[in-house]
Amino acid sequence: LVTSCSIANGNSDAWNAHGKLDASGGGKLTISRLWPFHANYWVLAIGPDYNWLLLGTPNHKQLWVLAKTTTLAADVLADIEARAAAQGFSPAKLVKMPQHEVTNIP
Repeated sequence: LVTSCSIANGNSDAWNAHGKLDASGGGKLTISRLWPFHANYWVLAIGPDYNWLLLGTPNHKQLWVLAKTTTLAADVLADIEARAAAQGFSPAKLVKMPQHEVTNIP
């Protein structure tokens, strides 16, 4: 896995991680950025054509919406939030971060 983010001055940073899917096929995965430390995540929902992903932690404390585009339509986001709530997550914890196109990821 390659994780990337925007940092100061419009640059980006990227780092490698290793992931493993749970053999049950239930959307559970474990990601490790530095052995032996790891974190568990659940894939809660996937959008049509894989254009967005709802990801949370088993303890329901962390929740992310990952998207292929920099914005999501309000009705799509409302649907994603409803899916999170239906699985016991608090959509109120989602923080909308301004996004921009990044083209210089290594």
